[in-house]
Amino acid sequence: MNKLSVVIITKNEEKFIKDAILSASFADEVLILDSGSSDKTCEIAKSLGARVEYQKWLGFGKQKQKAVNLAKNKWIFVLDSDERITNELKEEILKEIKNPKFDAYF
Repeated sequence: MNKLSVVIITKNEEKFIKDAILSASFADEVLILDSGSSDKTCEIAKSLGARVEYQKWLGFGKQKQKAVNLAKNKWIFVLDSDERITNELKEEILKEIKNPKFDAYF
């Protein structure tokens, strides 16, 4: 079975992180790559079962790539902390990773 990681890069996102993680709770792994939050972002993420890693800020693209590289699974969905995975999108993702037509999606 194909497994899914959802990766989120963060810094001081305590207002948004709970809903983002909850929307991704169907994934096999939720990975937070934090760049030094001084608020409760990491505490909230850990309490919801997310794996939290630290990386000093590398720049937007490099930070997201680092998060992708840390993910444990073949299928990776990159989510911003202020975004949510709707039920419709969840069903589409699960359908596609069960029977993929392509190696990558955008």
